[in-house]
Amino acid sequence: MAVKSKQTLRKEISKRLSKISDSDLREKSNAICKKITETREFRNSLVVMLYLPMPREVDIEPLIEICWQNSKRVLLPRILWQQKKMIAVEVDSSGIELEPNRIKNLRQPASQDAVDEKEINLIITPGLGFDMQGNRLGRGGGYYDKFFSNKNLKAIKLAVAFSEQIVDKIPTQEHDSKIDCIVTDKVMEHFDN
Repeated sequence: MAVKSKQTLRKEISKRLSKISDSDLREKSNAICKKITETREFRNSLVVMLYLPMPREVDIEPLIEICWQNSKRVLLPRILWQQKKMIAVEVDSSGIELEPNRIKNLRQPASQDAVDEKEINLIITPGLGFDMQGNRLGRGGGYYDKFFSNKNLKAIKLAVAFSEQIVDKIPTQEHDSKIDCIVTDKVMEHFDN
């Protein structure tokens, strides 16, 4: 069986996601958040990088408050468009100031004060698709792959996905970074990467 192209997989997975009802998305997201809070990776981390979900992504925003309640530092990704890179910025419980929308549906913090990658313990990672070998299919910008390639980064990369986002095989290239574990609404799996 031939491996599908990344472009073909993006279309197929986006179509699958479009068929999930809003109530099912909420229910599945809540189940994923609950599973994450029960992992040793989450419990043992003091500095956690999360993300603000785009439509049809796993909504992990409840984890932000849970982190603060447990005295964990919260970081969010911020894309620096002109430098074509992603940084992690800290947000605190006084409120998250968002950048005015540059790209439709992308919410990111306004701050540009990058936190040193060495400080991050856990990165809750979105993606469009995943396979059960630890491969991740992003949206095509390569921002997470570039961020993950930083030699100072020692954080655990925990991906989150709906079961509909799991495919047999994600085609990979040399620059693609693997994830360490994945939590879906149905499974949690660790990889030896």
